[in-house]
Amino acid sequence: MRNFPVILFLFSMIFLACSPQEKVDLIVYNAHVYTVDSTFSTAQAFAVRDGKFIAIGSDDEIQRKYKAKEKIDADGKAIYPGFYDAHAHLFDEAELMDQVDLNGADSFEEVIQRVKSYQQKNPNKTWLIGGGWDQNRWKDKSFPTKELLDKAFPDIPVYLIRVDYHAAVVNSKALEWAKLTNIPIIHGGVVGGSNNTPNGLLIDNAMDLVNKTIPVPSEKEYLRMLKRTQDSLLSVGLTSIVDAGLSKERLNLLKNTIRMGN
Repeated sequence: MRNFPVILFLFSMIFLACSPQEKVDLIVYNAHVYTVDSTFSTAQAFAVRDGKFIAIGSDDEIQRKYKAKEKIDADGKAIYPGFYDAHAHLFDEAELMDQVDLNGADSFEEVIQRVKSYQQKNPNKTWLIGGGWDQNRWKDKSFPTKELLDKAFPDIPVYLIRVDYHAAVVNSKALEWAKLTNIPIIHGGVVGGSNNTPNGLLIDNAMDLVNKTIPVPSEKEYLRMLKRTQDSLLSVGLTSIVDAGLSKERLNLLKNTIRMGN
């Protein structure tokens, strides 16, 4: 009986050596994995199957127990489960991704060309909305007005927001839609123009005069936009966000989305 512990040990080693390895899709090893559990423990490796983490542990533990189609040597680099943004605007980002990106445009003519290209790709849009222009990038640093927009887009309303969200330029069709035919006095804002005729430039609170008349996307459209935004956030590792300023309606829409499993 003295040899019994030795025999048991040898039997255990043989059993472990002969145990079939579980098949997984991916093993990442030689990493510094932050688990973000209750003790913020770290590990060296993990196994993934069907897009889910099924095990985490040391290099030896994971590679002994699992057999993977693909293995990645992380070369000692850090791996995090996801990042958290404490101040975000989910619906604003969803809307922006569905609009014309005007960031980096070097002239108002380039702005117009980008809007034209967007319209060609989205012929069913009833409004052309974009954001990100900055006249400080242009040779003529004057604020834009409606004249060039009217020539390019005489039959569809256009609403283009400045990069800082403190100004917008619109065309005559948008002014017509908002019934903005003169220059009212706006607390906390300015309607650009002369001789009591708006020139299409709206600053701060004056933007709401047109913005509030833009049709709100349907729930189906919002769900599509939110799904695309979610995929964009996940692609850069953002797995949790705090939305800084949700309306009750938008909060209910998110609840319905979660309830439906979208």
